[in-house]
Amino acid sequence: MMGLGRRRAEEATPFYDLHCHILPGIDDGAKDAAMSAELLAEEIRQGCEGLVATPHYYREMNSISEFLARREQAFSEMKEAIAGDFPGWERRIFLGAEVAYYPGIAQDPEIEKLCMGSSRYFLLEMPFSRWTPSVVRDVSMLMTSRGLRVILAHLERFERYADQELLDSLLAEDVLVQMNCEALLFRDMRKTALAMVSGGLTQILSTDAHRPERRPPNMREALEFLRKKRLWGEAEQILMNNAVIYRAAMGDKAR
Repeated sequence: MMGLGRRRAEEATPFYDLHCHILPGIDDGAKDAAMSAELLAEEIRQGCEGLVATPHYYREMNSISEFLARREQAFSEMKEAIAGDFPGWERRIFLGAEVAYYPGIAQDPEIEKLCMGSSRYFLLEMPFSRWTPSVVRDVSMLMTSRGLRVILAHLERFERYADQELLDSLLAEDVLVQMNCEALLFRDMRKTALAMVSGGLTQILSTDAHRPERRPPNMREALEFLRKKRLWGEAEQILMNNAVIYRAAMGDKAR
């Protein structure tokens, strides 16, 4: 794959977005199908070749079966809205969830239904409260007992909730770390984000896009920033990781 520095400025580097809230009316992302189409148009303009839609799942709000029914309805509405302008793109969108941690998550008999597409990749949002050893044990059990490949959503947001010992024990597990593009673009988060990328901690980069006016798709800008910081080799590895997971969501064997 050619680096951004060797492409014309108007060209976009291809990528797969594995964390976005593009489905209409299901969470705090796209409010309707027209907004879903607007977000998709911007993803495509920036170089997106496929994505996994990951609406929020909160156990206290509904059961997994209820969530899946709502997700399917939202996807049907989006497919109808994009059929004319983006033919064939409904086959490039796979369904997952950004699952908020809850106690006992590893024992939930239906938890696998929230994985990305046909894969075993599982996007987990850790608690925005002080982590405990039991939280880390639950995450470990998702992998060891349930056979899931846990992806920690936007880990850069959780620095103040985990002491170093707990964080190190979690990272010693076979977890994957996803970073939001905005971490590279916002000045108050940039130092931590660059250290995570340069140190190899960040394995996945995604937009976490919600709405055009609030948290819009921003992968192109983030990749350009990494190029300027001479981290294009790291960016290419991240893009390859994204592609592997996307292919798994399509039905390739998860790895």
